[in-house]
This record gives sequence, structure tokens and C-alpha cells, in this order.
Amino acid sequence: MVAQVPLTPVVNKGLSYINGLGVTWTDGDTLTIAQGQARNSTNVNDILLKRPPLNNGTEVLTPFTISTAVVGAGGLDQGVMANATLYNIFVISSSENSWISGPPSELESLAVPPFTTPAPTDAVVQTAYYIQANVLISTSATNPLLPYGFDQFRRIGTVLTDSSANFIAFDQSGQGAERTFWYRTSQATGVTAGSSATFASVDISASVPSTATVGIFKCHFTPTAANNELALRAGLSAVDEGQAVASGAVAAVITAAMLTCPLSLPTTDGVDYKVTGSAVGINVQGYVDQL
Repeated sequence: MVAQVPLTPVVNKGLSYINGLGVTWTDGDTLTIAQGQARNSTNVNDILLKRPPLNNGTEVLTPFTISTAVVGAGGLDQGVMANATLYNIFVISSSENSWISGPPSELESLAVPPFTTPAPTDAVVQTAYYIQANVLISTSATNPLLPYGFDQFRRIGTVLTDSSANFIAFDQSGQGAERTFWYRTSQATGVTAGSSATFASVDISASVPSTATVGIFKCHFTPTAANNELALRAGLSAVDEGQAVASGAVAAVITAAMLTCPLSLPTTDGVDYKVTGSAVGINVQGYVDQL
């Protein structure tokens, strides 16, 4: 019997995934990025953000950091930090070497200065051509300025600075390419005492990136009559009754509501609101980001 051998290899299209790479606010100057792996922005190569193991094979799980004091890998791609600005977070690497070297053999270790066998608990020394994957922030969501030697990237989140160019505190949750971002303190929009009885736009561009698909809003209003309603909808939606609704059950008693609503582009009209018999304040509490 003659074996059947395919003349053309079967290759599956890569999945544009993200595993790990969670973003944590450390302080106003520092972000912490967990180790992990992702497909690059063009869905061609894998990016492995991982530190080399110890010579005895023990994994080193120390996260990576972004510092506002650094320009280049581990910091800002170019320039200086700006006030009240959205910064995109990237994992970056070289397509020439996207893996982590394993523990060297005794022969290999003798070929590396100082020509002695390294201690088992020392970190593996990478070969001279290896470029360690790293992290970066940029005001661009699609075209960060990559440091020399890096040629691929993947966005893994977006953060906001305050009036002093410090990172505003936040929490990020979720796995995969869809993650929820929560500001620890809600961010104001231009609607502080809105009273439109027909749908009017809310500009959320100052605190919500254009990659977000769902907004989370903290709203306050005082109904003039029982069951007055506040309604939100995506800016390009034509849903008359809104896509997220809160009702004030008692007249003259302030009502607070956390509403989740789909968003439209541009974020200058990402969401619309209307309110019955009241004035409403609308703040951004968070959003669902598509990475």
C-alpha cells in the first residue's frame, strides 16, 4: 500500500489571541504588565512576553513594568508624558527571535564569558542576538514608534493621565482580547446638568478610547416626579426608548445608577442621553475594550 502524502501542507490561519498580559496600576508613574503571550497586530507572528528561566529550569515570573521616566522599551515611545491624555499599552518584540532560551548545556555555558559554568540559580544569559520582548506606551493606537531591534507589537490596553501627567488609578479585568477597564474614580463628561428631553450626544473621547465597544456610566439625577427616566443609547442608534434606562422611583430624591450601554464611533458622540423632568450628570466609570 502506498502512503498518501499531501503535496501542500495544511496550515490553519492564526487566531488573534491574547493570553495573560494583564495591566495593573502601580502608582502615578508606573504600570505593571503580567507575563503572557499574544498574536502580533498583523496576526502573523506570536509575541512571548516572558523572562528567561534560571539555569536550574525554574521559571522567573516577575512582571514587566512601564515607567514614565523611561523613553523606549519599558516606557514611552517618544517625547514626554502629557496631561489628560490617553496612552495605549503595547507588548513589543522582534520577529527574528520570539522565544526564550532554555537553560544552557555545560558546553554552551563555557563559551560565554567569563567562561565558567553559571550558578544554577542565576538567570539564563541570552545569546547576543536575542532581543528580549518588552512593553511600551504611545499616544498612537496603531503605529507606536518601536525601539531599535523591535518590529512587531500588540495593543493590550489603554490608560489615562491626569492634569499632572500621572497615570489615573484603574483596574483591568477579563481574559482574552476583550477586557473591562474600570476607573477607580469616575471621569466627568460635558454633561453635568443635562436636561435634554430628546436624545443628545455625550462626548466621552477624553476618557474612552475609540477601541471600546461598551461604556459603563455613573449617572445622577433628581426626578421631579415619580418614575421619571434617564435613557442612554449608542450615538448612532435609532432606538427610541434607549438601550440602558434608569428610573427615579420617588420625586425630589436623587437617583444614582450605573448604566452599561453600547458605544458608537466617533467617541465625541459615543453615547446619547435623554432625561424626563430632571437634570442629569453623566460620568465615565469604565468601558469594555476590544484588543
